[in-house]
Parts: sequence; C-alpha cells; structure tokens
Amino acid sequence: MIRNVLGSKTYGFSVPASGTDAVAFADAVLDGEYEVYTKVSESGNENVTSAYHVRVQIRDSNSDKRDYITMYLDINKNENDLVSVLKGKVINGINVDEVVIINFKKVNFS
Repeated sequence: MIRNVLGSKTYGFSVPASGTDAVAFADAVLDGEYEVYTKVSESGNENVTSAYHVRVQIRDSNSDKRDYITMYLDINKNENDLVSVLKGKVINGINVDEVVIINFKKVNFS
C-alpha cells in the first residue's frame, strides 16, 4: 500500500510487489510525499460470507472540507459503530465532525 500526498490531496493505492520493490517503484516514479506500507502480520476472519458495503462522506463543518471513504464493514457492526469511530479523527487532513452515510448495503460473498 502506498500513501501519496500531492498538494492538499492524499491518494492511496496498492502495488502488487514486495515492500522493497514497492519502495523502488515509488522512488523511481512518484512525485510529492509518499509512504510505503507493508504487511507485518495478519488478523481477522478469512471465512467472511457477508458484510456491509459502505460509502460515507466525512466533513469538517468549520472548513467545509470533505472526502469520501468506501469500505466493507463487519456484518456485526452498524451505522452508529461506524460514525462513532470516524468522528473526532483526522483523515486526509479533515477534522471529522460530520459523517454522512451514502450507502449501507449488505453483500454476500460466495
């Protein structure tokens, strides 16, 4: 995973390579500031059969900055869990004090 900051925007993307190769890639072609993250350990449940596909808008009401986050949420969590964990955090330079849920849909995995 690479986190790349260009001006006031932050972008994240994955590079299917080892950590060393991902750093070499970033050094060779990326502009701006970047950080390369590599897997240190594994946790969680590999037998997921369903989850919520969620899209939220996060906002800072003082500056009117906003951004969008899309994720798969644990099926045992709800909207209140998500909102409470996001509020008060700084994400992509946004002091999150408002969370608008755009999509909250159950999906099943085969």
